Amino acid sequence: MPFRRVFSAPLLLAILPLLQCKSDVTGPESQLPPATQNGANTFGCLVNGRPWTPRGNTGTSNYAVLY
Repeated sequence: MPFRRVFSAPLLLAILPLLQCKSDVTGPESQLPPATQNGANTFGCLVNGRPWTPRGNTGTSNYAVLY
């Protein structure tokens, strides 16, 4: 019985790193809007390797002018 315990502990510790969670690694391109051919007014690009999409509504500008 002690042999089984001594053998199973290192075996368990050796297998434990193999059971870690798999991360779903996707590139930044997957966060961009899909390309369209029907004029859906979508735009996105990579800026310094990070996805960027404009924020706004109905094609209006995002400028805030304060006087």
